[in-house]
Amino acid sequence: MKLYLMSGESILNSQRAPELIRFVGESFRQLGFNKEAIEVYRKMLLKDMSPVDTQYVLLDMAESYLEEEDAFRARKTVDYLLARVKGSPIVDEFYAITAEIYMAEKKIALAREHFEKALKHDLAAEEITRLRLGLGELEFDQKNYSPAAINFRYACYFYKDFPNDSIPFRVQQAFVLLGDAEMAANNLTQAEFAYAQALSKFPEHPDKSRLTYLYGKAARKNGKNKEALTIRKDIAKQGDSDFWYELAQKEVKNLEWRLQNVNSINNAVVPSDEEPGNEGTNQAQQ
Repeated sequence: MKLYLMSGESILNSQRAPELIRFVGESFRQLGFNKEAIEVYRKMLLKDMSPVDTQYVLLDMAESYLEEEDAFRARKTVDYLLARVKGSPIVDEFYAITAEIYMAEKKIALAREHFEKALKHDLAAEEITRLRLGLGELEFDQKNYSPAAINFRYACYFYKDFPNDSIPFRVQQAFVLLGDAEMAANNLTQAEFAYAQALSKFPEHPDKSRLTYLYGKAARKNGKNKEALTIRKDIAKQGDSDFWYELAQKEVKNLEWRLQNVNSINNAVVPSDEEPGNEGTNQAQQ
């Protein structure tokens, strides 16, 4: 990105311009500068490019608009792509971006169709992970929890294809979303396992306190009250002053009182997350 800022025009005029501009745009986007990325792509579109390079630059632009939550301009960009490269073969990534636009437009059937079309192509592991996560989130939003879990599980499968020190966040998130889908489907053992796997594989996960909380919730709902108490105490020990830490502190007291006042730990009746007194219930379920 620094190289572009220092010598933008020379990059735009180089023989490797499309490749370099895509790299610069991706760098801007990773920093959250989507508008700057779009301007870079606009400049590149003024140059002569092959139909394939044109498609990639336009798809990157459409994705930038999606990240800005501007589905209207993302759609216009894809429509322009089809007009500009009419008669040329469409690149594989087209279907993935189009599916995400349809999702943003709430056109569920068309989104599902394009996700499935994209998955028929020979794609790299990260692209398959992205598609499976997108299709899983679509099914989850429609309350189709079993198909959602299947797609998230596929995404988890590609974990092994990445070096341990450079696992994309979306791959890490696949394990969390798998747990969420299994929990929603009331498959508590599978949910517990998915959350445990996420904590084991990604100990520095940026959403660790929420993840740990949900792991404890799955254990409690699965009748493992002693284990749930231990997990809640682990969150409380972390000392992070966030919603999940505060909620865990409150539930530790509830669990301890219940476990001390029943004859059997396994038959302990503990308050559900939906009972009065557990503030922030709706956020805990998200």
